[in-house]
Amino acid sequence: MKLFTSYTFLLKNMVDDLNKKFDDASEIFDQFNDGGFVSVLFILLVLFIVQIIIVTIFNYSKRREISLEKKLRTKNTSSEIPCKGDLYITYFIASKCNLADYLSLKGNLISSFYLKWLKKGLLKIDKSDAKDKQAILYFDDKAANCIDDEVEAELYTITKNVLDASGANYFKADDLVSYMTNNNEDVINFFEHAYYKGKKRVYAAITPVSEKVTRVDNRILTEYMLELKKQIVEFINFINKVDILDNYEFESVKVWDNYYIFANLLGLRDKIKDGRFKDKVNPNLIKLKYTRTFENIDNIVHVNVLCSEKEYKNNKRKIIKSKRNYEKETNNN
Repeated sequence: MKLFTSYTFLLKNMVDDLNKKFDDASEIFDQFNDGGFVSVLFILLVLFIVQIIIVTIFNYSKRREISLEKKLRTKNTSSEIPCKGDLYITYFIASKCNLADYLSLKGNLISSFYLKWLKKGLLKIDKSDAKDKQAILYFDDKAANCIDDEVEAELYTITKNVLDASGANYFKADDLVSYMTNNNEDVINFFEHAYYKGKKRVYAAITPVSEKVTRVDNRILTEYMLELKKQIVEFINFINKVDILDNYEFESVKVWDNYYIFANLLGLRDKIKDGRFKDKVNPNLIKLKYTRTFENIDNIVHVNVLCSEKEYKNNKRKIIKSKRNYEKETNNN
């Protein structure tokens, strides 16, 4: 009788192999106990603490940003012209922060500059044609020498080209529509340059003078842009409530022309021109309420979507939403 079979030796080898592996595992464990395991635990602990710090900082920044945003929802009003009366900065912030219809802002920017020129006497307005109710606009002789801002000069050149195309010394809204439809690249460039001029001025306001610092602090930039946004929101609230505010508050205030220009940019001109304070605004500015000039400019922008490819790509949702809203309003009217 065989006392040992081949399975017996196989089982013995397996047991020996397991014992060896157990000895190896015991040796590794002893090494960990000697310091290796403690080191690993220490590294893991440090990583955990770092992660906790990062999450805490992120949550604090997020809560702080939400807190600032909540302040912007206030119903406080301010009769101060926003952004220190800078149309470029107001246009940039309003576009960036969705404070007005995206495409309407473009048309309103053009008409706001026209209002600004009317106020300064650089642009003149005659009584509108009784048949089609379009403003008859023409430039004063001194206009060419008084418009020294490079972006405004672009709009002046566009408008001058409209005059030349009309074959007269004046132009109507239809002339403007025709020119901008067929020469939309000039208009697109004007909008783009106006946007980046506003952006550049915002950055310049917070960039340190020191030559050593070349980067803009994102935290400071965010705070400054939120402050500008707050100014615009409070001005919008003011314009929306202007007709129910007491008269005495404005007796000594002589900025109604500027109110009208900035209300126009933000799509709120009707709040003034149809309100009880319209008599405080320069009659030449209010005259445009009897014309289709503003509406036609708005129509040009919405129908032709005057945007560069880059702008369209970056703001596709805003543009589509703006077009849909405009189409609804047009159909309802």
